[in-house]
Amino acid sequence: MAHVHSLIILFLCRVILGESGWTMDYDVDGDLSLDDLVKKLGYDGIESYYGTAPDGYIINVKHIKRENAQNLMPVLFVHGLTACADSFFVKKNESGPIFLADHGYDVWLLNSRGTRESSNHTILNPDNDKEFWYFSWQETGLYDLPLAIDVVLKHNVHDKLFLIGHSEGSTIIFVTLSERPEYNEKVALSIHWGTSVYHKGCSSVLFLSALCKVLEPMLLDLTERLSFFGTRPMSKLRDMIVLMCRYTIFKSACFELAKFGLQSEDSQIQYVRDWSFYISKSLCGGSIRELQHYMQVGLTGRFARFSYGPKRNLQVYNSTEPPLFHLENVKSPVVLWCGKKDVFCVDDDMNKLKSQLQNVVTTDFRGHKLFSHIDFLVAKDVDKYIYKDMLALMKKYST
Repeated sequence: MAHVHSLIILFLCRVILGESGWTMDYDVDGDLSLDDLVKKLGYDGIESYYGTAPDGYIINVKHIKRENAQNLMPVLFVHGLTACADSFFVKKNESGPIFLADHGYDVWLLNSRGTRESSNHTILNPDNDKEFWYFSWQETGLYDLPLAIDVVLKHNVHDKLFLIGHSEGSTIIFVTLSERPEYNEKVALSIHWGTSVYHKGCSSVLFLSALCKVLEPMLLDLTERLSFFGTRPMSKLRDMIVLMCRYTIFKSACFELAKFGLQSEDSQIQYVRDWSFYISKSLCGGSIRELQHYMQVGLTGRFARFSYGPKRNLQVYNSTEPPLFHLENVKSPVVLWCGKKDVFCVDDDMNKLKSQLQNVVTTDFRGHKLFSHIDFLVAKDVDKYIYKDMLALMKKYST
């Protein structure tokens, strides 16, 4: 149906704007499954593992198949908001998972609850039960990531792994390590791309800050009625945008939309040739409460559990304010990377987080002066800017 709607819109645009420019120019690999894409990149493909979280969500974990994988040091990627495992492959043969596989690591990727690969539950139906969508990154950190870590280590001879989290993936890692402290013993090192814990005033961008203050009080009630980030609505939106961005006439508009949506006015995204490919791999679902939880952190300055409002907080937490996450429990070594052009992790945010952690290895990397939030996934010469530093750190902490 989404495809039909897109075709109607395109037809009307042709009538209004004429025929010029109505040619397609796009990367055909955007139509490949992750399994087929990884095979095309030289590996045996992708295999899926599933586990059931304590609250009934059925979680998918992807694995790059290769000979002798169980004897290699494992690394688990954790994706960002609305994204999924596929989003780490937008650079294809220059992507982080392929780079690490090429350098002798056993590569795994989490698909957190609410994404298209993790939209099943033992009781709830995501299409009919709105309660399915009553989660934030809090539950992903408490349940999904620990489950994924156990899946990886069950299929590997090592007793520790590396974690690489981008954006919300960073948040999820900190929830796990602070609230499930026993998992620090299973993590050799966590590397945070676009470190995401504190968000001063919701954002350093004025209009985002203002929007946050207006929207946050409304979202709790709104999510009782709607699931804007639900898998099916997100799939329809993704398919429509992908189709339009494949036409040359919309190329500049897609680039401007990406700059606005990703808040990356002056960054490495200028080198992305085909936004339809990026979008096809990066809009995968999730819950509106994930966004709302970030707004709460930004407005209060507290890295805390989800707030339902004072009255219900008292029932759930025995306090009018939700309890803080215990960052002092994060004992395993961490690498905090945030680019100077990243509006979602400014210096004040980073300094506040760093002061609350016991084992920060470094905050330095070669792309520091150039990177925005999304550049960890799409930057030109990403090998030079982050992979060399990352590889040196992982070799140091390999067990």
